[in-house]
Amino acid sequence: MAKRRRDSKGIMLKKGESERAGGGYDYRWTQNGERRVIYAPTLQELREKKEEISADVLRGIRPNARNLTVNDIYKMWVRDKMGLKDNTMLNYMYMYEMFVDPYIGKSKISGLLYSDVKGFYNMLYRERGLKVSTIDNVNTVLHQVLELAVQNRLIPANPSDNAIRELKHMHGKEIQKRQALTAKEQELFLDYLRSTPRYQHWYPVFLTMLYTGLRVGEITGLRWCDVDLEKGFISVNHTLVYYKHDTNKCQFSIHKPKTEAGSRSVPIMSEVREALEQEKEYQDIAGLRCKVKVDGFSDFIFINRFGNVHNQNNLNRALRRIIRDCNKRVHSEAQKSENVTLLPDFSCHTLRHTFATRMCEMGINLKVIQDVLGHSDFSTTMNVYTDATSDFKKKEFQALWEKINHKAVYRVEFDSAELIEKCIQTLNGSLRVTPLQYVVRTGEQLDSLSETQVRHKDAFKVTETRTEHHANSVYSSVRYDLLGKLSDSTGLTRKSLAAIMKGIHPSTFDLFRQNPESFISEAGRLINEQKAGCIIERLSYDRLTERYDSLIFTEAQSRQDLSRAGERLRKHIYDYAVTDSKTEQRFVQELDTDQDVVVYAKLPKGFFIPTPVGNYNPDWAIAFREGSVKHIYFVAETKGCMENFELRTIEETKIKCARKYFHTVNDSIAPQHVQYDVVDSYDKLMEIVVK
Repeated sequence: MAKRRRDSKGIMLKKGESERAGGGYDYRWTQNGERRVIYAPTLQELREKKEEISADVLRGIRPNARNLTVNDIYKMWVRDKMGLKDNTMLNYMYMYEMFVDPYIGKSKISGLLYSDVKGFYNMLYRERGLKVSTIDNVNTVLHQVLELAVQNRLIPANPSDNAIRELKHMHGKEIQKRQALTAKEQELFLDYLRSTPRYQHWYPVFLTMLYTGLRVGEITGLRWCDVDLEKGFISVNHTLVYYKHDTNKCQFSIHKPKTEAGSRSVPIMSEVREALEQEKEYQDIAGLRCKVKVDGFSDFIFINRFGNVHNQNNLNRALRRIIRDCNKRVHSEAQKSENVTLLPDFSCHTLRHTFATRMCEMGINLKVIQDVLGHSDFSTTMNVYTDATSDFKKKEFQALWEKINHKAVYRVEFDSAELIEKCIQTLNGSLRVTPLQYVVRTGEQLDSLSETQVRHKDAFKVTETRTEHHANSVYSSVRYDLLGKLSDSTGLTRKSLAAIMKGIHPSTFDLFRQNPESFISEAGRLINEQKAGCIIERLSYDRLTERYDSLIFTEAQSRQDLSRAGERLRKHIYDYAVTDSKTEQRFVQELDTDQDVVVYAKLPKGFFIPTPVGNYNPDWAIAFREGSVKHIYFVAETKGCMENFELRTIEETKIKCARKYFHTVNDSIAPQHVQYDVVDSYDKLMEIVVK
């Protein structure tokens, strides 16, 4: 037996521990193939360090991470981060250095907990008074920094994961959208600027923002050479950025637009033309000239009294003063009147949002709005449109949406043995498989070809056609997971499907030899039909607290085929509705002209009712004028002529499931229920509604 070691004090040393000749102790071990060592002045301190290391190992923290701070990881992130626009990166750095560094930047990365990050965000909200949107921006950069620590295996998990979720949920779930100025507020704002000598010099820049929708950096960076008054267009080709430099001084820089869509031409309205001419006249009278050059750019339009360009903070500070003094005047002139218009607190970006809203209200084509605003994503334009659309906000539609927007889950119990037997009988009696065949066409190219013939694929003339059949072999090199494929299409277990396949007649199963793909497809369809017939009586729904977000009405609009949209509508939540058939087109026309209809909507694909045979998406949600009909709230499915139209088993089952779902909905709401039905025309709908 090996003799155990002791130190100079006679204390037994453990494996890896050693007393150093010069005093103190060390501990040596190997981890992941790497030799490691730690030192301590006493044996007790050494063993405490060992315990900390063991705890770190269990938590997945590397030994070299113990003394690293959040700021250390941030420096690594700044050094290695790629793929961001300069101004985006500078904004990230500003948010970190302004808020993270002073509070948790010096915290050890190994000891940072989820509760620490969550508490940090709550502190920013409660004590610093930051908006949730600002805190969300802080979270964006902090999460990336901490994720780098995870990727480097310095910590096992990101402590900022979902740390802001609760705060966002408490305060509206989403970052509050910027509100546009109303028409009255906009008029008050401009009138005050025009009539107040103290603020008249601000009128041109703010009016130009209101009537062009330019971003702050685009308006402050606008040069006289970017404006073509003769042709009536402003060329937007760069943005002016104000950021903190390495020397801790702030300076300007010229950046290209963030996206390709950002480079654009914006039409000059008559109001903008007058404002620009006013600005030029003001500068001539005051003897102002642009004295600054930024990255080779000069001759900027909007400058301060020193000949320098404006930055965003200057403009927003000016707005706050204007809002304050304008409201003071309104109050002083209003006397005892309560019906007055006041300016809300708003920023430069609100002016851009206001411009977009006015365009939407005027019915300008959404693609035009997207191009003028420089939106790269059409859904951004659609979100503005949704905000500006009064029909969507009508209390009648909101009341209907509130009743139907709960998500749901279904429960169903059925006799497996009964289902298996029915499937066996159906497959034996009804399964048909298309034999493998292919068509061979022989042709020759025409002697002379036109461009039109080539484009329409008429360059060849078919001289002979023949059909050849092929008997597939079960010993083919292609192997099929029959049970797996059927399980994917039916949702049944492999055990149940194996029982069905064993039960069918050998001659029926031999059809698999002829065409495996057709066999799987048809067998799956027939099994689903039998499954559908077994579940309706035993189906029940439970409504969840989770709801569909109204954003589903806009998030897929960029993929809409607007060529199928009819004329501009008055009562639909949008100015248009994309229809799938002539039946739907006629239905829309009737809905839009009926005096008893208040508002209606084509339900988006993102809204669906789950069923055991697939998700079901109803067509229409309709709100009628109260007192005019029996059923104020209606959800409709439109089909062709009902007398001649025979629904497939699966589709019929989905409709039956929907009826059960809305029965569940109506059990949970009162007194005004939601009526659901399938109709082939508007006349049929009214028969149901007025009963």
